[in-house]
Amino acid sequence: FVTVDGASLTVVETDAAGFSVTLVPHTRTSVVFGDPRVGQVVNLEVDVMAKYVERAVDARLAALEGRLTALEGGAPPRPPEA
Repeated sequence: FVTVDGASLTVVETDAAGFSVTLVPHTRTSVVFGDPRVGQVVNLEVDVMAKYVERAVDARLAALEGRLTALEGGAPPRPPEA
């Protein structure tokens, strides 16, 4: 999720240059965006809970990848970071 000018929106696509969001009908009728233009300055915020979830998932995934590598005969797994 990303917040654009105070409206929490779901990111549907990302690339190196930016991201795209989708606006459900309720959001279109309930949130005032004015007439947005390419290059217009807006306030952007990333959902704080999403950051915590991403960090937790990344740590768990790294630990599992290490274990898988060890099981496949690679280097021994590293202990998970605190």
